[in-house]
Amino acid sequence: MRHIKNANDLGIQRLLRVAKHDDILVLLKIAESDKITLNKFYGNMTETLKKMIAEDLDFQFSNDVPGAAIKEAINRLAKIAKDLEDEGTLIYGNVTTRQVTHGAEED
Repeated sequence: MRHIKNANDLGIQRLLRVAKHDDILVLLKIAESDKITLNKFYGNMTETLKKMIAEDLDFQFSNDVPGAAIKEAINRLAKIAKDLEDEGTLIYGNVTTRQVTHGAEED
């Protein structure tokens, strides 16, 4: 999840659609001081979703997020991100990624 700020917009949009809403809230809450991550996510949301997220953050997480909730949410988001990466939807730029082969190599 640490490379998520370098992800492509299409991948972020897909992540927003398939991840649990509460997991996205946790991610945005713990990224409050990370302007790049916040801009990446909010820049890929509709105005309606932005308003809903802001209201939900104020309501659900007016205080700190419990550590166990953070760990669980990040684990679920990391799994989804890995699945999206494997299918080629989530692509990271400016990051050294692991080599994945999808069949025989071409000469």
